[in-house]
Amino acid sequence: KDDVVINGSPFISHAYDPRQIQVSDQSKAKIREMVEIQIDTTKAGRGTLGGEVRSNGRTIHSQLTATQPGLYSLRYTPDRPGQYFTNLRFNKEDVPGSPYICTVASAEEVLVKGEELVPVGRRALWGIDTSRAGDGEVTVKIAGPRKGADYAGSVTPSDQDKVTNVEYLPSDVGQYDFLVLFDGEPVKQTPFVSHAYD
Repeated sequence: KDDVVINGSPFISHAYDPRQIQVSDQSKAKIREMVEIQIDTTKAGRGTLGGEVRSNGRTIHSQLTATQPGLYSLRYTPDRPGQYFTNLRFNKEDVPGSPYICTVASAEEVLVKGEELVPVGRRALWGIDTSRAGDGEVTVKIAGPRKGADYAGSVTPSDQDKVTNVEYLPSDVGQYDFLVLFDGEPVKQTPFVSHAYD
């Protein structure tokens, strides 16, 4: 018999592979500054990309835009400190590596408490509470009454979670200014002031 051509043939199927999708790294961000994640699906085959951002049980408003064929940009703006999870799906399958985690820290939420009057020669202690600020590194710079003098203090974790202790030994009478940085950003109301007396 002669071959019969079936109406609609040839029938075409497209293979895809979500493992070939490349996602730009965005592991850290600042509060109220837009986060933009670049997604490249050009090697993954034909498909539909979907994305959602969640934090602390909330769905965060985000915008997924095709910038070129196979290239996408997902944008959102963190509104509070914490971890933000970006879930990506390609043809309704989870993209390997998803969710992508972005840690958002805020120096505005750091609380600093310490001794404002300290006798010369006695160690003074300041506490830096970052429990509401997210994950980040605390650094402290100390300026004292003598220009050029090294007034370095020791920065150590305390027994309390997310509290850092700063200990220093005033050697001169006068004012000591503490510049506290959280993830490289100055804490509000910084510098903090302590006075040494004799």
